[in-house]
Order: sequence, then C-alpha cells, then structure tokens
Amino acid sequence: MSVIIPVDLDLADFEPKRREISNVTQAAAAVVTTTEDHLYSVGLDVRLHVEQAFDMVLDGVEATITAIPTTTTFTTDVDTSELFAYNTPTFPRSTSPQGFTQSHVVPITGDVKNVSGPLTG
Repeated sequence: MSVIIPVDLDLADFEPKRREISNVTQAAAAVVTTTEDHLYSVGLDVRLHVEQAFDMVLDGVEATITAIPTTTTFTTDVDTSELFAYNTPTFPRSTSPQGFTQSHVVPITGDVKNVSGPLTG
C-alpha cells in the first residue's frame, strides 16, 4: 500500500489564513475582530469556532462575510444579539484546561492556495 505524505509542509502555503478571534459583537449582524490582519473578502464563507469558555458559543457556525470595516474586523450574516457577550477566559494559556481551543475563524470558500509541496509515494 502506498501512502502519500506531504513534504515540507509550511502553514505559509495556505491561503486564506485561519485567524484567532479576539472579539465578536452582540448584534443582528455580528462583527468579528481578529488578532491580526485577516486578508478576507466580502462574500467569503467562514466557520467560526468559539467554545463555551468564551460565553458566546459559536462553535462550528458557518457565516458569510458581508462587509470589511477594517483589516482586523469583518461583518457577518450571523445574529448574535440573543447570545451571551463574548468574554476571553481568565486563565492564562499556560494553565489552559485540557481540550481548550482558542477561538478562531477558518475560511471554507473562496480562492485557495493550499500547496503542500512535492508528494512522495
């Protein structure tokens, strides 16, 4: 049996990027803030991963980007007005509970460049 293994896998080869989330507003059209420039565009579909530790639970929620107010924010078609406010957990990362995942957003549509380098068999 032959197994294909990506060689020289570099996360820089993946576009658009997964980004950590630092805030999500309570609004009829939620605004998501990322910790660094996201480079996303209007019309891109994304998947939000915000676990219960952040109070506002949006784990696995799919959204479409409807506006890009700044390089680190984007507006979605997700209504979060009835959810608890987004709160960053108070425990330091070094003592994060087992299984804790930082909130993040992952693009699921759009132009992608996912080059993992040469494959071996």
